[in-house]
Amino acid sequence: MKYLCALEAVNLDNLFSDCQDLSTVRGGGLSVLNIAESVVKGLNIPPEDFISGGASQGFLRLAAASAEEAETRVRNALMQSEILRHTTIMVAAVQDEGDDAFARQRALLKTRMRWAQLQSPSVVYPALSGQMVCDIDKVRPARQNGVISEFTSLRRELGRTEKKRLLREILGSPADKVEIVGDLDELSKGQTGNLTGKIAAFRFDGNDFGKLGHACRTPGAFRAFSESVQSGQKDFFRGLLLDSRGQLRQEWLHDQRLQLEIVVYGGDEVSFLTPARLGWKTLQSFYEAAKDWAVEGTPLTYAGGAVFCHHKAPIHAIKRLAGELADHAKTWSKNQHGSKGNYVCYQVLESFDNLGRDLDEFMEERYRHVGAGAALSLDEIGGIEEDIGLWRSHLSKRKLHVLARSILDGGEVDFEAAMKEMLEAKSSDAKKIRGQIEKLHQRIGDAVFVHLLELWDYAGVGK
Repeated sequence: MKYLCALEAVNLDNLFSDCQDLSTVRGGGLSVLNIAESVVKGLNIPPEDFISGGASQGFLRLAAASAEEAETRVRNALMQSEILRHTTIMVAAVQDEGDDAFARQRALLKTRMRWAQLQSPSVVYPALSGQMVCDIDKVRPARQNGVISEFTSLRRELGRTEKKRLLREILGSPADKVEIVGDLDELSKGQTGNLTGKIAAFRFDGNDFGKLGHACRTPGAFRAFSESVQSGQKDFFRGLLLDSRGQLRQEWLHDQRLQLEIVVYGGDEVSFLTPARLGWKTLQSFYEAAKDWAVEGTPLTYAGGAVFCHHKAPIHAIKRLAGELADHAKTWSKNQHGSKGNYVCYQVLESFDNLGRDLDEFMEERYRHVGAGAALSLDEIGGIEEDIGLWRSHLSKRKLHVLARSILDGGEVDFEAAMKEMLEAKSSDAKKIRGQIEKLHQRIGDAVFVHLLELWDYAGVGK
C-alpha cells in the first residue's frame, strides 16, 4: 500500500542564525537543503515516487503497512544522518488516494505538520560533558576535550566540505577552478573607499507560492511547479557567475576565491551574500531573470530585501533584517498596486548600526512624505544602476544631501530648480542627466533624490 508523505525542516534559526562563523552558517543551511533526496536515497524510493524536493522540504510516496510505519521509516532514514539528528524535521503521512485527492491530502499533511510543530517542545537540553561552552555559538555545551559543541562542529565541517559540491551542482565544472571564501572578511575583500569591508545581504521571498502550490491538483503538476522554481533559481546563479562562454566572470573572483555565499535556495526563499560593490548589480540581475519566470502562464514573483553593511555586522541580525524588508516590500506592493510583485526594499547600514526599532514603523516614518518610492521595481533598480555613474560625476553630493534631508522632513521640491542647483557644471551631459533623473522622478516622485543619496557609493560600481 502506498502512502503520501510530507517532510519539512522547521526552527531554522537554530541552524544558521545563532553564530557569526560563516562555515557554520553555511553548513546549517546545507544540512537541510536536500532532506527529501536523503530520504529517497536512504529508502531506495523509485524516481516516479519522488514528487518534489526543495529547500528544507519534500513530498514523496512510499510503501508501508500504515501511516505510522511510513512516518517511522522516513524518520529513521533521516536519523541515519549524524547532523540531521540535531535538527527539527516534521513528518506526516496519509494513505495515498490518487491524483484526484492530491491537493486535499497535501493540505491535510501540511496542517498535521503544523499542529505537531506547535505541540513540540521549544527547549532542548543537550547532554552535558563538562563546564565548557561552545566557542562558536556561545550557547551549547562544548564536547568533552573540545571547545566546540557537537552540532556546531558538524555544521562547520559540512559547511567547509559541501560548499564546493553545491557550486558544482549549480555551475558545473567551472566550480572546480576556484576556492571558496572562508569568512565574511574574505567576501568583502578587493573593495576600496567607502566600500572597504562592506557586503550586501539579500533575501528574496516568493509571493504566494503556497497558494500556487495548492493550486497544483496532481503530483505531476506539483513536481513541475517545484522543478520550475529550482530551475529558474539555478539559471539565475549561472547567468550571474558565468559568461556567454561558460567561464567564471572575473568580477566575482578575488585571489581566485569566489565571492558569493549562497545560504538558501531551491524553494520559495533565496538568500545569499555578495561584496557590496556587486550588490546593486546583482539585485538588477535577479529581477531581470525573475521577470520571465512563470508556471503554466502564472508569473512567479519575489519580494526582496537587501541590506548593505559592514562585514563585521552580526550576520543573524542582518539576515533577519533582510527578511523583514522583503515582508515590507510584499505589504507595500499590495497596498500600492493591489497585488504582490517583483519589488525590493533596502537599507544601507554603516558599521554596526542597526535600525533598533520596528521596521514598519521606521519605514513609514522615513518615507511618509515620499511613500511611492519606499520599494523599487526592476525599472527603477535598472535605471539607477545604469546611470548613476554619470550622475556622480556631475551632481553635487553635498547639495543632494541637503535636498534629500529636506524631502524626508516634508519640504516641497521644485524639480527644475533642484536639478539646476545640483548640476555643478554646465556640460553636454546636463540635458541627458536631467532627462534620466526626470524619468525616474515621474515613476517614484521626490523619493528619487533620497535613493540617489543612499546608493551614491553602492550602485553602478560592479566590475
